[in-house]
Amino acid sequence: MWWKPFRQLEGFQLIWVDLAADGRSELEAASWLNEAELLRSKLFREKHSRRRFVLCRAALRILLCDRLKCDNRQLAFGYGDHGKPFALIAGHEVAVRFNVSHSGEHGLIVIGEGNQLGVDIEMRCPRRPLTAIGDRVFGVRERRALASVPAARKADCFYRFWTFKEALLKGRGTGFSLSPAEFETPAAMIDGAGRGYFNFPDWPEERWSLADLGQADFAAALAWRNE
Repeated sequence: MWWKPFRQLEGFQLIWVDLAADGRSELEAASWLNEAELLRSKLFREKHSRRRFVLCRAALRILLCDRLKCDNRQLAFGYGDHGKPFALIAGHEVAVRFNVSHSGEHGLIVIGEGNQLGVDIEMRCPRRPLTAIGDRVFGVRERRALASVPAARKADCFYRFWTFKEALLKGRGTGFSLSPAEFETPAAMIDGAGRGYFNFPDWPEERWSLADLGQADFAAALAWRNE
C-alpha cells in the first residue's frame, strides 16, 4: 500500500502517505474515488498536485470505510463554511473527525472521535528567506527564538514553529480569519518541549493540545481541542 501507520497519540490514528510517483499505486487509488473526485483531480494543472490529491483522498476513504464499517459507495464528504471537510454516511454527518496535510512526497492523515483536529506536515526548505517570512507570521517570542539559533538549524526551527501554527489553524477550521502573527504557540514548545496547551486569543474558553510530530525527513504537528 502507499500508506502505513505513523503513530497513535491520545487515541488518534495517524497515517503517513507515500506521495512519490508510482503508477500502480495511483491507478489503484483512483479506483476508490467517486466521479466528482475524479473530475476534481483533473483540474489540477501540475501532475504532482493531482497525485497528492488522489493518493491522500483514496487513503482517507480506505481508512474511514474501515473505521466506520461502511461501503466506499456510502461515504461522501461535506464542507464547512471555510472549506474544512467532514465525513457523511448515506447523507448523514458522522462523529469521526479527520484532517489531511501533504508536502513534497509526504502526506499525513489524522482520524479521531469527536474532537476538532488539525495536522500539518512540511518539508524543510532552507533556501527560503526564513527570517523575512518569520517576521510576518511569528510573534515576538517566536521571532526571538528563530533569530537565536545557528544558521544550520534555522530551517528546523522555522518549520517546527510553522507546523504548530498551521495545525492549530486547521483544527480551528476557520481559515486565516485569525492571522498566524496574532498568536504565539505554547512557550514551553518554543523552548523545545514536545507537547503543550494553547488557547486562541479570541476563543479563550476553549483549551487545545499541541504535539510536535517532527522527524528527520519533515516537520509536523498535531492539534486537537480538548473536550
